Amino acid sequence: MSQFNDSQPIFVQISERIAQMILTEAAGEGEALPSVRQIAAELSVNPLTVTRA
Repeated sequence: MSQFNDSQPIFVQISERIAQMILTEAAGEGEALPSVRQIAAELSVNPLTVTRA
């Protein structure tokens, strides 16, 4: 996942990325999405930011 831009809050951008992941079927049907901690580590953000997303 790429860097964040300043036009929107980070949690909104994370939410959009998760929605895009679902819509493009990057996460297959029946598969679990990555955990909050895993997403936070990949994006170098606080887990609370991911939870808010």
